[in-house]
Amino acid sequence: MAREASLWSWLNNARDDLDDTLHMGRVENLVEGGWPDVEGCLCGECFTVELKSKGRPRRESTRILAPGDIRPGQVPWLERRWRAGGAASMLIQVGSGHAARRYLVPGNLACMVAGAAEGELLSMSVIDPRESAVGVVRACAGIRGRP
Repeated sequence: MAREASLWSWLNNARDDLDDTLHMGRVENLVEGGWPDVEGCLCGECFTVELKSKGRPRRESTRILAPGDIRPGQVPWLERRWRAGGAASMLIQVGSGHAARRYLVPGNLACMVAGAAEGELLSMSVIDPRESAVGVVRACAGIRGRP
């Protein structure tokens, strides 16, 4: 959980540059299982993001997230929101500090994240893994499902 809190802190830095155009916060929903960690609105575009953060494995072929790293209900929630035309995604950080890489995976691909190696996350991501927090937030708001 500490790594996820660190990822949230990094993402939340986007507020400094985006000022009043961004309203974003952490969500702790104990009622509806699967609700993503972050809900936000940028220039009128609402979005949700599930945060995941893991250390970098020694081998490139090692999977980043095991099925147990994703709670039941998280993938179905993202897929349902995506199908309804909403901006839903999963932000996965691999590594920490300056070596951290972040992958933004659209909700319709969330089912492919568990068991994926870092190269596979790269192929699913809609951002460069070194994108700034502002760029990630803009991408989150721009991701839309297909109703």
